[in-house]
Amino acid sequence: MTTTAWYDIEEEYDYAYVEVRETGTDQWKTIAGNITNDRNEAGANEGNGIDGKSDGWAMHSQAYS
Repeated sequence: MTTTAWYDIEEEYDYAYVEVRETGTDQWKTIAGNITNDRNEAGANEGNGIDGKSDGWAMHSQAYS
């Protein structure tokens, strides 16, 4: 999946996520992409978080199955 995102998120404290849910379940999970990270200095990143500043439209690609 490829999307574009323009973001300005406080680094290492606030995060955005892309989540998917398998049909027939209530379980959501974050998915990794080319602009996600697992840094967790403040204990706020649930995994595969997006933070920092994009300085314009950024291509965001994720692969999931």
